[in-house]
Amino acid sequence: MIVDDNDLDRQKIRRIIEAEGLESIVAEDGASCLELLKKQVPDVLLLDLMMPEPDGFAVLERIRSNPVTRDLPVIVITAKDLTEEDRNKLTGNVFSVLEKTDAKSATLLAELRRILVDLESLPIHPGVKQAAVPPRILIVDDNEAVVVQVKAVLESAGYVADVARGGQEAFDYVSRTIPDGIILDLMMPEIDGFAVLEKIRGTKATVKIPILILTAKDLTPEDFKKLSANNVQQLVQKGDIDRDNMLFRVRSMVEGKEYVEAWKLASFQAEQAQTGCWRTPARNSHHQEGVP
Repeated sequence: MIVDDNDLDRQKIRRIIEAEGLESIVAEDGASCLELLKKQVPDVLLLDLMMPEPDGFAVLERIRSNPVTRDLPVIVITAKDLTEEDRNKLTGNVFSVLEKTDAKSATLLAELRRILVDLESLPIHPGVKQAAVPPRILIVDDNEAVVVQVKAVLESAGYVADVARGGQEAFDYVSRTIPDGIILDLMMPEIDGFAVLEKIRGTKATVKIPILILTAKDLTPEDFKKLSANNVQQLVQKGDIDRDNMLFRVRSMVEGKEYVEAWKLASFQAEQAQTGCWRTPARNSHHQEGVP
Protein backbone atom coordinates (compact mmCIF):
# COMPACT_ATOMS: atom_id res chain seq x y z
CA MET A 1 0.00 0.00 0.00
CA ILE A 2 1.26 3.46 -0.97
CA VAL A 3 0.18 6.28 1.37
CA ASP A 4 0.99 9.79 0.12
CA ASP A 5 -1.06 12.94 -0.36
CA ASN A 6 1.13 14.06 -3.29
CA ASP A 7 -0.37 12.59 -6.45
CA LEU A 8 2.86 12.86 -8.48
CA ASP A 9 4.90 11.04 -5.83
CA ARG A 10 2.17 8.46 -5.39
CA GLN A 11 2.03 7.67 -9.10
CA LYS A 12 5.83 7.56 -9.41
CA ILE A 13 6.11 4.97 -6.65
CA ARG A 14 3.20 3.01 -8.09
CA ARG A 15 4.90 2.78 -11.49
CA ILE A 16 8.12 1.49 -9.91
CA ILE A 17 6.25 -1.21 -8.01
CA GLU A 18 3.94 -2.35 -10.78
CA ALA A 19 6.82 -2.52 -13.28
CA GLU A 20 8.12 -5.41 -11.14
CA GLY A 21 4.83 -7.27 -11.36
CA LEU A 22 3.76 -6.33 -7.83
CA GLU A 23 0.22 -5.20 -7.07
CA SER A 24 -0.32 -1.84 -5.38
CA ILE A 25 -3.09 -0.18 -3.41
CA VAL A 26 -3.04 3.60 -3.04
CA ALA A 27 -4.31 5.86 -0.27
CA GLU A 28 -4.28 9.60 -0.81
CA ASP A 29 -4.04 10.48 2.90
CA GLY A 30 -3.80 9.00 6.37
CA ALA A 31 -7.54 8.68 6.91
CA SER A 32 -7.97 6.74 3.65
CA CYS A 33 -5.09 4.46 4.65
CA LEU A 34 -6.69 3.58 7.99
CA GLU A 35 -10.02 2.86 6.31
CA LEU A 36 -8.40 0.61 3.70
CA LEU A 37 -6.52 -1.31 6.40
CA LYS A 38 -9.85 -2.29 7.95
CA LYS A 39 -10.69 -4.14 4.73
CA GLN A 40 -7.29 -5.43 3.61
CA VAL A 41 -3.84 -5.63 5.18
CA PRO A 42 -1.07 -5.40 2.54
CA ASP A 43 2.28 -7.16 2.69
CA VAL A 44 4.12 -3.82 2.96
CA LEU A 45 3.06 -0.23 3.59
CA LEU A 46 4.96 2.71 2.03
CA LEU A 47 4.24 5.75 4.18
CA ASP A 48 4.76 9.46 3.72
CA LEU A 49 5.09 11.49 6.92
CA MET A 50 4.01 14.98 5.88
CA MET A 51 0.27 14.75 5.24
CA PRO A 52 -2.81 16.54 6.58
CA GLU A 53 -4.06 15.06 9.86
CA PRO A 54 -3.66 12.27 10.55
CA ASP A 55 -0.03 12.62 9.45
CA GLY A 56 2.36 9.72 8.92
CA PHE A 57 3.41 9.56 12.57
CA ALA A 58 -0.23 9.32 13.70
CA VAL A 59 -0.94 6.63 11.10
CA LEU A 60 2.11 4.66 12.24
CA GLU A 61 1.00 4.89 15.87
CA ARG A 62 -2.47 3.58 14.96
CA ILE A 63 -0.96 0.73 12.94
CA ARG A 64 1.31 -0.35 15.79
CA SER A 65 -1.49 -0.16 18.38
CA ASN A 66 -3.80 -2.42 16.34
CA PRO A 67 -3.20 -6.19 16.91
CA VAL A 68 -4.17 -6.87 13.28
CA THR A 69 -1.55 -4.50 11.82
CA ARG A 70 1.09 -4.12 14.52
CA ASP A 71 3.56 -6.39 12.68
CA LEU A 72 2.93 -4.82 9.25
CA PRO A 73 6.30 -3.88 7.65
CA VAL A 74 6.44 -0.11 7.02
CA ILE A 75 8.91 1.75 4.81
CA VAL A 76 8.85 5.51 5.33
CA ILE A 77 9.40 7.59 2.19
CA THR A 78 9.57 11.26 3.08
CA ALA A 79 10.96 14.67 2.19
CA LYS A 80 10.85 15.74 5.85
CA ASP A 81 14.08 16.85 7.52
CA LEU A 82 13.87 14.46 10.45
CA THR A 83 14.58 15.75 13.95
CA GLU A 84 16.02 13.65 16.77
CA GLU A 85 12.48 13.35 18.16
CA ASP A 86 11.23 12.14 14.77
CA ARG A 87 13.96 9.51 14.58
CA ASN A 88 13.15 8.27 18.07
CA LYS A 89 9.51 7.83 17.05
CA LEU A 90 10.51 5.82 13.98
CA THR A 91 13.21 3.66 15.59
CA GLY A 92 11.91 0.15 16.06
CA ASN A 93 8.62 0.99 14.34
CA VAL A 94 9.64 1.04 10.68
CA PHE A 95 11.67 -1.26 8.46
CA SER A 96 13.61 1.57 6.85
CA VAL A 97 13.47 5.28 6.02
CA LEU A 98 14.08 6.60 2.50
CA GLU A 99 14.29 10.24 1.53
CA LYS A 100 12.10 10.99 -1.48
CA THR A 101 15.16 12.09 -3.42
CA ASP A 102 16.66 8.62 -2.75
CA ALA A 103 13.49 6.63 -3.49
CA LYS A 104 14.70 5.57 -6.90
CA SER A 105 13.71 2.33 -8.51
CA ALA A 106 16.74 0.24 -7.44
CA THR A 107 16.81 1.52 -3.84
CA LEU A 108 13.10 1.12 -3.21
CA LEU A 109 12.89 -2.31 -4.84
CA ALA A 110 15.88 -3.57 -2.84
CA GLU A 111 14.10 -2.64 0.40
CA LEU A 112 10.84 -4.20 -0.78
CA ARG A 113 12.57 -7.43 -1.76
CA ARG A 114 14.16 -7.75 1.68
CA ILE A 115 10.69 -7.72 3.20
CA LEU A 116 8.83 -9.73 0.58
CA VAL A 117 11.33 -12.56 0.43
CA ASP A 118 10.84 -13.05 4.16
CA LEU A 119 7.09 -13.13 3.59
CA GLU A 120 7.51 -15.42 0.56
CA SER A 121 5.35 -12.99 -1.36
CA LEU A 122 7.47 -12.23 -4.41
CA PRO A 123 5.89 -13.45 -7.66
CA ILE A 124 7.57 -16.66 -8.79
CA HIS A 125 7.92 -17.16 -12.52
CA PRO A 126 7.76 -20.78 -13.75
CA GLY A 127 11.20 -22.27 -14.31
CA VAL A 128 12.99 -19.38 -12.61
CA LYS A 129 14.60 -19.93 -9.24
CA GLN A 130 13.84 -17.04 -6.87
CA ALA A 131 17.03 -15.28 -5.79
CA ALA A 132 17.55 -14.77 -2.08
CA VAL A 133 18.03 -11.24 -0.80
CA PRO A 134 21.67 -10.84 0.31
CA PRO A 135 22.36 -9.93 3.96
CA ARG A 136 23.04 -6.23 4.60
CA ILE A 137 26.18 -5.43 6.61
CA LEU A 138 27.00 -2.00 8.05
CA ILE A 139 30.70 -1.10 8.22
CA VAL A 140 31.42 1.54 10.90
CA ASP A 141 34.98 2.84 10.46
CA ASP A 142 36.65 6.21 9.84
CA ASN A 143 39.63 4.66 8.04
CA GLU A 144 38.91 4.89 4.31
CA ALA A 145 41.50 2.29 3.34
CA VAL A 146 39.95 -0.26 5.70
CA VAL A 147 36.44 0.62 4.50
CA VAL A 148 37.42 0.05 0.85
CA GLN A 149 39.10 -3.27 1.65
CA VAL A 150 36.32 -4.70 3.82
CA LYS A 151 33.56 -3.46 1.49
CA ALA A 152 35.26 -5.17 -1.46
CA VAL A 153 35.54 -8.46 0.45
CA LEU A 154 31.87 -8.38 1.47
CA GLU A 155 30.55 -7.41 -1.96
CA SER A 156 32.67 -10.10 -3.65
CA ALA A 157 30.76 -12.64 -1.53
CA GLY A 158 27.37 -11.19 -2.42
CA TYR A 159 26.71 -9.09 0.70
CA VAL A 160 25.23 -5.61 0.57
CA ALA A 161 27.79 -3.39 2.33
CA ASP A 162 26.79 0.03 3.67
CA VAL A 163 29.19 2.44 5.35
CA ALA A 164 29.05 4.81 8.32
CA ARG A 165 32.25 6.79 8.78
CA GLY A 166 31.73 7.58 12.44
CA GLY A 167 29.58 6.96 15.48
CA GLN A 168 26.89 9.54 14.69
CA GLU A 169 26.52 8.26 11.13
CA ALA A 170 26.05 4.77 12.58
CA PHE A 171 23.30 6.03 14.93
CA ASP A 172 21.56 7.80 12.05
CA TYR A 173 21.77 4.67 9.90
CA VAL A 174 20.30 2.23 12.43
CA SER A 175 17.48 4.67 13.19
CA ARG A 176 16.38 4.14 9.56
CA THR A 177 17.54 0.63 8.69
CA ILE A 178 18.30 -2.46 10.76
CA PRO A 179 21.23 -4.31 9.14
CA ASP A 180 21.82 -8.04 9.41
CA GLY A 181 25.18 -7.40 11.05
CA ILE A 182 27.66 -4.63 11.93
CA ILE A 183 31.44 -4.53 11.52
CA LEU A 184 32.60 -1.95 14.08
CA ASP A 185 35.90 -0.16 14.62
CA LEU A 186 36.68 0.88 18.20
CA MET A 187 39.06 3.79 17.67
CA MET A 188 37.10 6.63 16.09
CA PRO A 189 37.08 10.36 16.89
CA GLU A 190 34.27 11.97 18.93
CA ILE A 191 32.08 8.87 19.39
CA ASP A 192 34.24 5.77 19.71
CA GLY A 193 33.24 2.18 19.04
CA PHE A 194 32.54 1.38 22.69
CA ALA A 195 29.97 4.20 22.83
CA VAL A 196 28.39 2.98 19.59
CA LEU A 197 28.25 -0.56 20.93
CA GLU A 198 26.64 0.47 24.22
CA LYS A 199 23.97 2.59 22.52
CA ILE A 200 23.11 -0.18 20.04
CA ARG A 201 22.85 -2.72 22.86
CA GLY A 202 20.80 -0.28 24.93
CA THR A 203 18.11 0.26 22.27
CA LYS A 204 15.30 -2.29 21.93
CA ALA A 205 15.20 -2.14 18.13
CA THR A 206 18.94 -2.79 17.73
CA VAL A 207 19.87 -4.85 20.79
CA LYS A 208 20.07 -8.14 18.88
CA ILE A 209 22.10 -6.97 15.85
CA PRO A 210 25.19 -9.22 15.57
CA ILE A 211 28.40 -7.19 15.85
CA LEU A 212 31.94 -8.03 14.75
CA ILE A 213 34.72 -5.85 16.16
CA LEU A 214 37.47 -4.94 13.68
CA THR A 215 40.18 -2.92 15.38
CA ALA A 216 43.87 -2.06 15.57
CA LYS A 217 43.52 -1.22 19.28
CA ASP A 218 45.70 -3.09 21.78
CA LEU A 219 42.85 -4.34 23.92
CA THR A 220 43.11 -4.32 27.70
CA PRO A 221 41.37 -6.77 30.07
CA GLU A 222 38.86 -3.99 30.78
CA ASP A 223 38.17 -3.63 27.04
CA PHE A 224 37.50 -7.37 26.77
CA LYS A 225 35.08 -7.15 29.69
CA LYS A 226 33.17 -4.36 27.93
CA LEU A 227 32.97 -6.37 24.71
CA SER A 228 31.85 -9.49 26.51
CA ALA A 229 29.21 -7.58 28.48
CA ASN A 230 27.81 -6.28 25.18
CA ASN A 231 27.56 -9.73 23.60
CA VAL A 232 30.40 -9.38 21.10
CA GLN A 233 31.49 -12.83 19.95
CA GLN A 234 33.62 -11.95 16.90
CA LEU A 235 36.88 -9.98 17.03
CA VAL A 236 39.37 -9.38 14.20
CA GLN A 237 42.59 -7.39 14.47
CA LYS A 238 43.06 -5.06 11.49
CA GLY A 239 46.51 -6.47 10.78
CA ASP A 240 44.96 -9.93 10.45
CA ILE A 241 42.43 -9.14 7.69
CA ASP A 242 42.32 -11.92 5.17
CA ARG A 243 39.43 -12.58 2.83
CA ASP A 244 38.61 -16.15 3.85
CA ASN A 245 38.96 -15.47 7.57
CA MET A 246 36.86 -12.31 7.32
CA LEU A 247 34.08 -14.05 5.39
CA PHE A 248 34.07 -16.98 7.81
CA ARG A 249 33.65 -14.62 10.75
CA VAL A 250 30.97 -12.55 9.00
CA ARG A 251 29.01 -15.67 8.04
CA SER A 252 29.36 -17.00 11.57
CA MET A 253 28.09 -13.66 12.89
CA VAL A 254 25.11 -13.46 10.55
CA GLU A 255 24.13 -17.12 10.29
CA GLY A 256 25.13 -18.17 13.79
CA LYS A 257 25.75 -21.64 15.20
CA GLU A 258 24.23 -23.46 12.20
CA TYR A 259 26.89 -22.10 9.83
CA VAL A 260 29.75 -22.91 12.22
CA GLU A 261 28.51 -26.49 12.68
CA ALA A 262 28.07 -26.93 8.91
CA TRP A 263 31.59 -25.57 8.33
CA LYS A 264 33.05 -27.96 10.91
CA LEU A 265 31.27 -30.90 9.28
CA ALA A 266 32.47 -29.91 5.80
CA SER A 267 36.04 -29.55 7.08
CA PHE A 268 35.86 -32.93 8.78
CA GLN A 269 34.55 -34.62 5.63
CA ALA A 270 37.24 -32.98 3.50
CA GLU A 271 39.92 -34.21 5.91
CA GLN A 272 38.55 -37.76 5.82
CA ALA A 273 38.40 -37.70 2.02
CA GLN A 274 42.09 -36.74 1.88
CA THR A 275 43.21 -39.42 4.33
CA GLY A 276 40.86 -42.08 3.00
CA CYS A 277 39.94 -42.98 6.55
CA TRP A 278 36.28 -42.49 7.36
CA ARG A 279 34.92 -42.30 10.87
CA THR A 280 31.98 -40.68 12.57
CA PRO A 281 32.89 -37.39 14.25
CA ALA A 282 32.59 -37.53 18.03
CA ARG A 283 29.58 -35.77 19.36
CA ASN A 284 30.40 -32.89 21.63
CA SER A 285 29.35 -32.66 25.24
CA HIS A 286 26.47 -30.31 24.44
CA HIS A 287 24.82 -32.93 22.26
CA GLN A 288 25.52 -35.63 24.84
CA GLU A 289 23.76 -33.55 27.47
CA GLY A 290 20.89 -32.72 25.13
CA VAL A 291 21.69 -29.00 24.99
CA PRO A 292 21.00 -27.51 21.52
